[in-house]
Amino acid sequence: MKVLIIEDHPMVVQGWVMQIKHHAPDCQIHHVNDWPSAHTIVMRSHRLQVPFDWVIMDVALSRSQSQDALLPPLAQRIRACAPSLVWVCTALNDDSIRQTCAQQGARWVAKTMHSVTWQRMVREQLLALQDAGHMAPCHVAEPSPNPLMRLTPRQVEVLMQLSRGLSNQEIADRLSVSEETVRTHLRDAYRLLGVRNRTEAVQLYLEWADLRGHKGT
Repeated sequence: MKVLIIEDHPMVVQGWVMQIKHHAPDCQIHHVNDWPSAHTIVMRSHRLQVPFDWVIMDVALSRSQSQDALLPPLAQRIRACAPSLVWVCTALNDDSIRQTCAQQGARWVAKTMHSVTWQRMVREQLLALQDAGHMAPCHVAEPSPNPLMRLTPRQVEVLMQLSRGLSNQEIADRLSVSEETVRTHLRDAYRLLGVRNRTEAVQLYLEWADLRGHKGT
């Protein structure tokens, strides 16, 4: 099975890769971080007649780009060349994006969804692809004991920034979200990880991220 991830936040990419590889270790995952590269790799896979089975894309890769202008043509190209399945991911709760996804036959996925829901969706999607013959029959693994697997990619990304010593406001500025959103992600992460404060959260993050090779640089 071939998966394409179109995303410009490294920790979000690592979150997707961690989840997919946990359930499907033999899956081929390709990653690009901008629209031109996405178009190039999709067209190349079409020419080689090896289309992607699953495309996961962030509709807001760059602050200078308009997702409203870029999503329809790119989604059309992906739908024409890659076949199967397109997930559109965003932290924006925008009805127009949902409507565009529906029109293009893509599935809208909120980056802010509960981690348990997100993990279940990934696992169910891999099982569906397996049933449809897009991947060889294999055991789709149960949830990992790694506590970071309980978190969404965005929550992991916030913890990574926290481990660098950034304040809530600095994290908010870097991720283009509000400070309250950062606090919400941290509260949810603390609860899911079973920690009480920033220090414990960072210690746990560094321990497991380093062991799994997903430590931020």
